[in-house]
Amino acid sequence: MKIDGEMNKALLASLGLEAAGLLCSGDVEALANRFGYVFGNGRETTTATSIRDDLRFCLAQLGSTSLTSVSPGTEVVYFNPNATGLLAAVQCVMHTDNGAKVFVDLVVFSNTGANYLFLEEVRVAA
Repeated sequence: MKIDGEMNKALLASLGLEAAGLLCSGDVEALANRFGYVFGNGRETTTATSIRDDLRFCLAQLGSTSLTSVSPGTEVVYFNPNATGLLAAVQCVMHTDNGAKVFVDLVVFSNTGANYLFLEEVRVAA
């Protein structure tokens, strides 16, 4: 998704919580349409299916069956200028039905002066 206007930690944290909330509520289609999915590229499935598959894999690894809530805290990290255009990363924590945690990671890239936020990964919290 393109980020219009000034980009700051509060905005990125809010968008991260929105993405995590969509996943936690099961609205994967809206999540995929709004944020895309970096790790879904190259797969033979739709973006939403790739997200669902990765979430199912995480839940299976944890012995969980569902997400229950989104933690209110988000981590936003900015990067030094680099050749890839990677500007920032956002990490949100979601809780599962057995108390385990799943991370939702988003990344911000700059391309020709515009900033874009994408869902990067759904993964088990270490």
